[in-house]
Amino acid sequence: MATEKKRNAGEVIKKALGVKGDFKTVIKPMLAYSMANIATSGGSYVFSLYYFAFLTMVEGLSAAQVGIVLMIKSLWDAVTDPVMGVITDRTRSKLGKHRPYIYISILPFALVTVMTWSSFGVSGLGNERYTMIYYTLAFMLYSTVTTVLNVPHVAMLPQVAPDYFERTQYNSVGYIMNSCGMVPSFLIASCFLGLVQTKDFNAQLRTSFTLMGVVLAVFYMIPLWYCATHVREESSLNLQRDPLSMKTVFRDYASVFRNRSFRRFFLLTLFMFLSQCFYNNSKLYYISSVAGSQSWYNLLISVTGVAEASVFPLNYAITKKYGKQRCAWILMPLYFIALLIDFLILQDATKAFTAVTFFLFVEGVFWFIGYAGIGFTTSNSLSDTTDIDELICGKRREGVLSSFYSFLRKLSSGFMAGLIGIVLEWFGVSVEAKSGVSGVIPKGRHAYEMFSGFFDALHRSAAGRFLFGEDTSPTFSLKLIHAVLPFVFMALAFFFLKRFDLNHQSHTLVRAVIATKHKYGSVTPSEEEKAVCERLAGLPWEQLWVGQGNTEERPLERNEAGEFVLLLEIEEENRRLQNESAKRLEAGKT
Repeated sequence: MATEKKRNAGEVIKKALGVKGDFKTVIKPMLAYSMANIATSGGSYVFSLYYFAFLTMVEGLSAAQVGIVLMIKSLWDAVTDPVMGVITDRTRSKLGKHRPYIYISILPFALVTVMTWSSFGVSGLGNERYTMIYYTLAFMLYSTVTTVLNVPHVAMLPQVAPDYFERTQYNSVGYIMNSCGMVPSFLIASCFLGLVQTKDFNAQLRTSFTLMGVVLAVFYMIPLWYCATHVREESSLNLQRDPLSMKTVFRDYASVFRNRSFRRFFLLTLFMFLSQCFYNNSKLYYISSVAGSQSWYNLLISVTGVAEASVFPLNYAITKKYGKQRCAWILMPLYFIALLIDFLILQDATKAFTAVTFFLFVEGVFWFIGYAGIGFTTSNSLSDTTDIDELICGKRREGVLSSFYSFLRKLSSGFMAGLIGIVLEWFGVSVEAKSGVSGVIPKGRHAYEMFSGFFDALHRSAAGRFLFGEDTSPTFSLKLIHAVLPFVFMALAFFFLKRFDLNHQSHTLVRAVIATKHKYGSVTPSEEEKAVCERLAGLPWEQLWVGQGNTEERPLERNEAGEFVLLLEIEEENRRLQNESAKRLEAGKT
């Protein structure tokens, strides 16, 4: 009876996800692969909510000093991310190219999580320079470990899920795991920082943040261990390893941008992350200084987090029926409405629940739902561009392409977040841990001093007072960073989204062309099929790897239903290998 109930539950899950196959060979591998998302998404989510405010209001650094810490970390990322991409693509191991690094990352990820939320007494010495040096080193270590974990994990997806829609299913399960990481991480943080009424951030919270870091570290080790021990990846021992030199590394990374689909994806993702970065890293300051509702911060995050998670079924249904871009098109208007609300909100500091507080909740729900749409699109599209890359160069370079994605995310959370700190201080935004706002910017060099005429004119005008109140310069900067710039960046992302036209049909064609070339050494698609490949790659057929050295006629084989015969054979072979891998895992031979 119990077995029958489990079987029925498994069928319900598969039907909801639109997955074909049994639980052991299909659903379980998806869950195993996506377990790492619990740690990575949970850690980054807590960082985005609290880290900037933690370093300023609790640890005593100025906003500009935090900006310098984050910028140094980003320069380090510019080195480590590409290096990790090269290492991943060249790894030869019985466990595969990517899986060993998940094993390696488990304990270090826990250790650096604790380090980033505690200075172990350094900040208590009262020397800002020592505090700044410590957190610079701690954040660089954290970034290095996440690079060792994230780049191989993202790069693994095209191999474990070669089919266009199968990848969507993997990413959909990953999206659920993101919530399984973010929600518990937020609740753990709220146990120490307050759930309904957020505590005032000051030096008295140092112990709370340290304990939070320890609990989060232990929590993250569990899903990482499960992913490392249960994910499936074939051995890479027999794969060819190209000669390595600085020239070949630079050539590989430069040649990626020959890929038109990747160029468009790169720009789409860059502007999306920048919009998110400016919004998230200024949110607590905005809520505190402009909307006067800091005590409601954690409750606001709870409500908006539920809204983001609840929209997942809609995103999945839209993607399944209309393709990966459509959910972004449908939901993005809510994102722009949310930023318009932010631009118009203004209120003096109060802890009462007012109309402005209500609109903050509405804005938060709209923002998260709107961002969930384009976030779902981009997270599902990266792995597809690796096939266009293979179409061009004839090699699988998942590590190189995934390192770009990792770097874009870190660029927005590091360098640009650092720039935000410097800009906030330049405009005179007060940091509670400081007696003033001078920080590392000398007195007399702030925006409100250098452009006093402009801010006086704003203050004298009715529109200026309505939008920016009495504290014109700080409020102007917070609305600029929290509402205006995110709006501009997301509009640019939308522009490139319209030009990213890689869909299920064209992706399946590309896979069939590549598979035919690999199996027979030649491929001669129709003129229409060639045109699709040229459009996606942005290069003439003769310059593509698949277009070179074709010595015999080899058209793409289709069955009566129009499906590519060779892809069906490959899928059948993959299912056979999955069954064998499942048996080996159960026998404990991996």
